[in-house]
Amino acid sequence: MDTYIDVISSLCRYVIGSDQWDHPAPYVYLEMGVESGQTFNAVAPGFHEAHAVDIDSSVGERIKTPDATTCVFHNETTDSFTRRLGLGDLGVYFDAVFIDAWHAFDQVMRDFAGVLPHVREGGLIFLHDTCPPTPAHVHPHHCNDAYRAPEAIRDTYPACELLTLPPGCGLTIVRKAPAGSKYAARRV
Repeated sequence: MDTYIDVISSLCRYVIGSDQWDHPAPYVYLEMGVESGQTFNAVAPGFHEAHAVDIDSSVGERIKTPDATTCVFHNETTDSFTRRLGLGDLGVYFDAVFIDAWHAFDQVMRDFAGVLPHVREGGLIFLHDTCPPTPAHVHPHHCNDAYRAPEAIRDTYPACELLTLPPGCGLTIVRKAPAGSKYAARRV
């Protein structure tokens, strides 16, 4: 696997193909912070429904999914989107989420906290830029301090399983433990 996109695509295809999720289709993907659309366009086609959140209105023109995938573009901030999720305005639950908007620790944690209640048990959340390869990468316009999020999530959300991989600038994979797992028993 060469890139974080390969990791996300492969894991999602594996989980969907192996019936690891304890619910029938449709499977739903969310990407927060889309930019070029490269990750969204690679991952979303494996899902029945895909949501993209970005403040740049031109992103809607860059995201493409096959006819079998329903694509919904939310032209708004991630804070606005998670607020609407919390109010029940969207009525959707996600099987996989990629958080790649603003890489500031506080923003990553708000995005995570806002979306976690809307991720199905056993669902995956991917955090980008969580293992900067050099001190120069810890810059507001690169990885920023998103690398602090995995440890904070581990401390704050004990029912989540985490693994950080170093390719590129790092990718953290978070799994929301299903009911009955040893991690779910740690829920507070």
